Amino acid sequence: MLESGLDGETRSQSSTPNYQGLWCWACQEHTAYHFRSTTQRVFNNDVGSRVATYEDFTCVTCKSKMYTPQVWDPVVFKRPAERGCLWIYLISVAIGISFFFISFLAAELIYRQPVLLVFSCVVAIGLVVLPHLIIRWSGKKYGIWKSWAMQRGWREPSLEKRMKMEVRRF
Repeated sequence: MLESGLDGETRSQSSTPNYQGLWCWACQEHTAYHFRSTTQRVFNNDVGSRVATYEDFTCVTCKSKMYTPQVWDPVVFKRPAERGCLWIYLISVAIGISFFFISFLAAELIYRQPVLLVFSCVVAIGLVVLPHLIIRWSGKKYGIWKSWAMQRGWREPSLEKRMKMEVRRF
């Protein structure tokens, strides 16, 4: 249920490289953008209701969504909270893969083993390859912005400094 939505406003920004500024991935520029905020009341039977605000940034020139280059920087995965989540994920994957192979070896009925093996391999490949592809895609997008910014004189902050920077959510 939509509670309110601000029609939006147009904001401008400098065209100089800004790690935490909005960047249009289609125009490959820090362009002027249109800001729109929507507030919704979200209902949950267990907890009741809560209010959620969604912000949307679109390029004035091409109307595509805009994001900060910082959110695509792979260094995000090296921050303590995200690193903890990755460890939990990797441990869960290891336990899951172990469970599938143990159940494969312990299966009493031989005709079920090929099906179980195929299923285990598909699940294992999906759980391992998909996160790897997401991280590579993120790095590629960040690399596009980084090369654009370095051509314009931007110097990348050190890894330690980028890890400590607060992720700007606008």
